[in-house]
Amino acid sequence: MLLADADGATMERQIRSDRDGTNRVGVRTMLLLAGLFAALNGLARRRRKTTEARAAEEAALRQDREAYLATIVEGSSDAILRATLDGEILTWNSGAQEMLGYTAEEMVGRSINEIVTPADADRQVELTRQIRLGNSVACSEGTRLHKDGTSVAVAMTFSPICQNGSGVVAMSCILRDISAARALEEALELRAFYDELTELPNRALLRDRLTHALERATRSGRFPAVILVDLDNFKAVNDSLGHGVGDSALVVVGARLRRAVRPMDTVARLGGDVFVVLVEDPEPGATIRAATRVLASLKAPTDVGGHTVVLRASAGIAVGRVGQGADELLGNADAAMYAAKAAGKGHWQVFAPEMHRAVLARLELTSELSGAVDRDELFVVYQPIVELCSGRILGAEALVRWQHPTHGLVSPLDFISIAEESGQIVDLGTFVLGQALEQLRRCQRDDPSFYLTVNVSPVQFRRPSFVRMVTTALRRAGVDPHRLVLEITETGLMTDVEANIVTLTELRGSGVRIAIDDFGTGYSSIAYLKRLPVDIVKIDKSLVDGVATEAGMWALVQAIFGLISAVGLETVAEGIEASAQVAHLEALGCTRGQGYHFARPLPGAELEGLVTASTSLPQPASPAATPPAAWLHAPPASA
Repeated sequence: MLLADADGATMERQIRSDRDGTNRVGVRTMLLLAGLFAALNGLARRRRKTTEARAAEEAALRQDREAYLATIVEGSSDAILRATLDGEILTWNSGAQEMLGYTAEEMVGRSINEIVTPADADRQVELTRQIRLGNSVACSEGTRLHKDGTSVAVAMTFSPICQNGSGVVAMSCILRDISAARALEEALELRAFYDELTELPNRALLRDRLTHALERATRSGRFPAVILVDLDNFKAVNDSLGHGVGDSALVVVGARLRRAVRPMDTVARLGGDVFVVLVEDPEPGATIRAATRVLASLKAPTDVGGHTVVLRASAGIAVGRVGQGADELLGNADAAMYAAKAAGKGHWQVFAPEMHRAVLARLELTSELSGAVDRDELFVVYQPIVELCSGRILGAEALVRWQHPTHGLVSPLDFISIAEESGQIVDLGTFVLGQALEQLRRCQRDDPSFYLTVNVSPVQFRRPSFVRMVTTALRRAGVDPHRLVLEITETGLMTDVEANIVTLTELRGSGVRIAIDDFGTGYSSIAYLKRLPVDIVKIDKSLVDGVATEAGMWALVQAIFGLISAVGLETVAEGIEASAQVAHLEALGCTRGQGYHFARPLPGAELEGLVTASTSLPQPASPAATPPAAWLHAPPASA
């Protein structure tokens, strides 16, 4: 019994022990599972926190990026805007306001087409089409309208704005102002192809246009023509008034030439005082008419820098032909221009092949003239000036001649213009004055009232040292200054009248007398007769020629003589060749004259012999030569 109780107790203890062990294992398992679940929950929580943090961080980054981009967009000097595909503006930055003048409040909700210039309207339609197709368009140049109505040159970048599942829903546009770049390009182009002073096309652009015109003419058969215009005696303007006034005068010339030709014609400046008119597709006679208008446009006096300047020009015309290049055509026009100058200036000539030979001959004469004085090839002759009623010799005009060793006697019409253009006229004029004063000194020994007239080139007259040169020569010759008359052409006096009056006053202050030569060729100085300090007016041969045969010319000369007499000036008629002219001139009140009818230019020794002998030249007047009574009563207004 006791044993059974003992075994039972032992078993109970064993069972209790086993149960306790089992319980311990379960607890441990449960604890392990609980820890595992806790760890998993913690891991999940941490993962959720990490995801949330990352999402928050990404959201913050997105916000920062959007804020950053917004700052860039808003602060950009470029115009940046968004618009719907229909063109409604959605955003408008400060750069757009600065560039185009509109605020965001003014433009958001309005159409993008409102800032598109008419010239760019078609281009904008094409840009929108490309955006709808999902294409970007970069660096497209165009213009956009500013609020003030002006155009702004821009470089444009258009990009599509896409939305997931919806395709292109809007567009963005970036406009960059390229006005400064455009202005620089235009300035560079202007410098490369346009004359900086007159803004006319220069030689390079003229050659390009002329080359294309000649190429087109090979297909059409209508060849272009060029009119090469060279100002006469323009060097005198620069020398006397300064290059500033000369430049201003060139600007005036360019403007007048443009007005004188058709809009389709090109007026270019080759350099210096040389201009060219390119006449494309000319009708028969159109080039001649254009040349006539061009030269006429320059004749009116113009005020430049406070100076009155009268400009004249000579022109050469050349017409293109098959196989001809631009340089050859311009060379032909240049040769024709020199032919016009050689024929007396102030008109045009059409190119002929022999003109090239004339140009070469002219260049040769220019070179040979430079040593003509030292080689004793130049000499002076004297044409008597007589009293019309008696034929008594009162004075003479000194005229220079050139005896060339191979060409013989060279016409003054040929070498005087060469001397003026090359600047040799100053030395030539000094030589003639010295010879004339020596001749005057010899003639005055027999006739103290005898006087000599000496022609003065405008180039020479406008030299600052001219007055001093004259007074020095008079002092050396020891002659009465009042017996020297300086002849200056009417057109020469009308170039800067005010400055010329100053020089004339200085000359007259030294005792020298002044004559207006070739009066009546321009009719421009009549209004200045009372102001000009002159003593004698020499009536041009062109007026004398018709005074005995044309009633209209008679009336014109009558009016001129009436004006000259009213201001108390002496008159001398030039180029008298017939007795009838003498009678008509005397009837008009003219008392002195010169011309082949009395005597051709004489060597100094012959003139001196006539003065010593007190010889009177033939008295040509006859009763049959008196003018008709109707002419004598012709009113001056008929002029």
